[in-house]
Order: sequence, then C-alpha cells, then structure tokens
Amino acid sequence: MEPAADEIAIESPAHFRLYKSGRIERLNRPPVLPAGLDEATGVTSKDVVLDPETGLS
Repeated sequence: MEPAADEIAIESPAHFRLYKSGRIERLNRPPVLPAGLDEATGVTSKDVVLDPETGLS
C-alpha cells in the first residue's frame, strides 16, 4: 500500500476514520447481539434479510 493511501482523509474520533485509499476503520463498534427474546421487556427480535443477493441483514 502506498504511504499516501494510509493518510487519514476524514476522522470522527468516536466513530470512524476514512483513509484516502477509501478504507474505513470503524471505532467503538457496538457488540453484535443475536436475535431472540429480551427477558426484561418481553420483546422478541429477529433478523430480516434486506438484500437477498448479498445476504445483507
């Protein structure tokens, strides 16, 4: 990778860094939680596929 590509183009310190190469580094990512029943609230969640071609959910 070229040194210039590692330069930060935009930074939001609590959220992300966008490098000149187009690479994005996400900071302080929230934990991924499985779908299911929240015992405290009684609310059930589920995953929904938004784009079947890519599997984005």
